[in-house]
Amino acid sequence: MDTATTKSRVAYLTWAIVSASALYAQIQSSGVGTVLWLCAGLQFAILVGISITVQNRSRYDGLVIRSLGMLLQTVAAIALCIVMNESFISIYTIVVAGQLPYFFTVRRSLILVAITMAAYYNVWHYYWLAADALIETATWSSFHLFSLMVNYALNREQHQKEQAIAINRELKGTQTLLQEAAKQDERFRIARDLHDRLGHQLTALSIQLDVLRRSCPAPYQQQAESSYELAQDLLHSIRSTVSDLREDHTVDLAAALKTLVQGLPGLDVSLDWPDSIQIDSLQQAQTLFYCVQEASTNTLKHARASRLSIKARSQDGQLDIWVEDNGHPTTAVVPGNGIKGMQERMTAIAGALDWQAGESGVIVHLNMPLSMAPQ
Repeated sequence: MDTATTKSRVAYLTWAIVSASALYAQIQSSGVGTVLWLCAGLQFAILVGISITVQNRSRYDGLVIRSLGMLLQTVAAIALCIVMNESFISIYTIVVAGQLPYFFTVRRSLILVAITMAAYYNVWHYYWLAADALIETATWSSFHLFSLMVNYALNREQHQKEQAIAINRELKGTQTLLQEAAKQDERFRIARDLHDRLGHQLTALSIQLDVLRRSCPAPYQQQAESSYELAQDLLHSIRSTVSDLREDHTVDLAAALKTLVQGLPGLDVSLDWPDSIQIDSLQQAQTLFYCVQEASTNTLKHARASRLSIKARSQDGQLDIWVEDNGHPTTAVVPGNGIKGMQERMTAIAGALDWQAGESGVIVHLNMPLSMAPQ
């Protein structure tokens, strides 16, 4: 069972226990009547608010709806406090306080808790004329703060864990590219050794055998001719092998990108990379990997998105890659060092980068030729 499911069940269990206790207290004090049904209606409103807030979605997907869910819980709890003169009703908003750190900053969460407790104080002091209203407010405020700070610490720990996972994922993706680079270097080294050593030696041997077959006595003419042809065939095979090794330089960028985006926290990622797209330049592959990595990191940090799409297409010797999210940032998107660094890297491989941000999300577009010589 994951953490989100556990928290949801705890919230529902708390609601059930408090609601049952409140209904029992109301029946004991005034029996079954209009007030009881009003209490049940307010408790149902709190249940609806909880179900909206703890639904299994990404952190930022439906943030406004979640905020309305927490507002519904708070207003219904305060209204219930007006109907019933029971201080334990504030347990409902302790649940709300535990939800706040997952959607708001600590400062904003503290302000919301303070407003909630001020509302409770006014109900207890001015409506119910409770002599100990201040003590009750201070006591229940401490429980609200405890719930808020504990969940804030848990949320921060989860965030740090996700960052560690992201770094590990990026390292694995980079390692995949490094392995590709090592394979290319090894292939080129073997090709050079075959050409420079065996190739030269076989050429010298062929020359020697050619001289021998032309000048040897007749009884040995056939053996000399066969040796010469065998040396020629071997030299041809070496040259063919060297050519194959030099031409086999395709970089499996799709595998590296799959490792990079696999399991991004809070994001539903789709990678559309046709098998027909092959990149022969390690420099190009490294640049594209860095740009997609930077774009996905920006989505996680700033976009407030739930989906990320990476799509590649090639036509007429050009490769186009689109990195698109459905984010809705709270501030205007201003290009920083990350975007500038991506543009500089793309320029270095004769490519280009452009981007656009709107209400439907942010799109980063990469374009480059596929005709660069392998590095």
